[in-house]
Amino acid sequence: MPSKISLSLIFLLVATSLANSEGENDWVNQLEQLEKIAQENDQTQKAPSSRASGTSYFNISLKCEPKPTSVHQLRPRDIDIVGAMGDSITAGFGIEATTLPGIGVEYRGLSWSVGGDLDLDGSVTITNVLRKFNPEVKGYSSGTNRDGGDYWFNVAVGGARSIHMPTQARDLIEKIQNDSRTNYENDWKLITIFIGGNDLCAMNRNNDSSPENYVK
Repeated sequence: MPSKISLSLIFLLVATSLANSEGENDWVNQLEQLEKIAQENDQTQKAPSSRASGTSYFNISLKCEPKPTSVHQLRPRDIDIVGAMGDSITAGFGIEATTLPGIGVEYRGLSWSVGGDLDLDGSVTITNVLRKFNPEVKGYSSGTNRDGGDYWFNVAVGGARSIHMPTQARDLIEKIQNDSRTNYENDWKLITIFIGGNDLCAMNRNNDSSPENYVK
């Protein structure tokens, strides 16, 4: 490839030749030669650089990788379904209550683990965090028990204890299997279990209330 200096010399020589040439044919030939040199130089300038740039410089692929088959490679965007088991905390009892009767309202759409009301700026829930990575996540609860809210895969029951978890688990599995919006076998599921408060309240304080007895 000619250097900038050599190209400049060529243009200078051609221009000098044009000035000293006589006759129309000489002018035409010299102009054609000058145009050819200019075109070659333009093509050289437009040739793609062999130097890596952008994402190729860091060897980064922007293509989505296949969904993992192992939980050890799972990413937030791979979660397809959220669900929850638990007691009144997961059921969202009284989250926005401003009066004593309001404590009995189930604000499941605002439940910390599976609520799907608002967005992450309006309500910090696991669902709304996952939506930042996968807007199509399914299973979140919405609304309240006063406005016909959708519990979806929030099977928590107020007053529940750990002894009730197997029943809730069977209920949750049945709901996911029977929901046409889900693929039970292949969808990745994030299920939270938050329980134990009512177990503690139910302990007989006149007897042994040690941590060991609580676990039993």
